[in-house]
Amino acid sequence: ASLDCIQQFNAQDISNMMWAYTKLNVSHDPLFRLVGDAVVMKDDLNTFNPQAIANVVWSYATANVQHSALFKKVGDEIVAMDDLKSFYPQALANIIWAYATANVQHPALFNKL
Repeated sequence: ASLDCIQQFNAQDISNMMWAYTKLNVSHDPLFRLVGDAVVMKDDLNTFNPQAIANVVWSYATANVQHSALFKKVGDEIVAMDDLKSFYPQALANIIWAYATANVQHPALFNKL
């Protein structure tokens, strides 16, 4: 896969793909790096619903793939939201768990949650 190809994936495609690779315990570091880079390059993550956001960071944490720029981007996007009413408690819990498991510090995110 190339970055051009990944850029054509929508938020749900990205979320589902990363979740599936992780759920099946398939290690593919180049794909994780490529997808993480593609997400970071997006102007914003407004096409990602809360569950998709949670699935992406959960996938990286569970697969033990480090991508600090991805976690920063996701954290910054959540912090910038007016409120978190669209997030189900499970999605918020999965996000918190992912940051803790990946040992990623984002104080503003934890203050927001």
